[in-house]
Amino acid sequence: LPVSPEPIGAVAFFAVQPNPAQDVFWVNFSLQEKADICVEIRDVAGKSIETQRLESLIVGAHQLEFNAATWQPGVYFVAIRDGNGAVLTRKMVKF
Repeated sequence: LPVSPEPIGAVAFFAVQPNPAQDVFWVNFSLQEKADICVEIRDVAGKSIETQRLESLIVGAHQLEFNAATWQPGVYFVAIRDGNGAVLTRKMVKF
């Protein structure tokens, strides 16, 4: 997944913190309009590791928590997609 500039579609802001992460990390984002959102994490081979789908989120700031304690150390890609298909991607390092 390529890293994309922001904002795109409904997403006005998107960050992964902390980065790098050891166990728990957060996906922080804000919406500029009400939207369905899908957050997907993939490894460097493109294998989907985890997906969260959220429907009808309101305008404003949101935070999702992910537990990476059982994941192998390495590089992962975190993608956020709105209901219209617009995608933003961030690289995340798990140590």
